[in-house]
Parts: sequence; structure tokens; C-alpha cells
Amino acid sequence: MSVEKYWMGKNIDFQELLDDYHRGLEYIEKVNKTESSLLKINFNIPEINQPVFAHELIYKTIKGSFHDFKSYCLDQSEYNKSTPIFLYEIK
Repeated sequence: MSVEKYWMGKNIDFQELLDDYHRGLEYIEKVNKTESSLLKINFNIPEINQPVFAHELIYKTIKGSFHDFKSYCLDQSEYNKSTPIFLYEIK
């Protein structure tokens, strides 16, 4: 994915995005029925002139690490029942 698409939203195929969303409705229902646990992480990010870029880097790193951890620790059945980590709030 290009930097322009990833960070700036340039050249996004909105129909493809909507189609992906509709294909994922069953998964969204699974997520909505799953009990959540809170993981609160505080970061000191002094460069406030680029908050979106810092947020993307931190969030994607946490999300990817969480997925890799689940893949390593859970058997296939447990993994299939699990859901990803979600971002609920940024302050």
C-alpha cells in the first residue's frame, strides 16, 4: 500500500472498501458478541505536529504484535474464536 493511500487517503477505492465491509458483517457480529478486556497504554509523543503518523505507527505495531502473539500462543480452535485488538479512544 502506498504512503499516499495509507496515510493521506489518496486513491482509495471506496467501492472496494464498502464491499470489504459488507463481506465482513458476519465477523463484525462475532466481534460484537465477544466480551472485551481493557488494555490501556499511555505514550509520550512529543511531536504533536504529526499525530496521525505517530498514531498509525503505534496502533498498527500493537495490532500486529497482538495478532502474532495470538497466532503463537493459541491453538487453531482458540484462534478462530478470538478477535483482534481494537482502538476505542485516543486522548
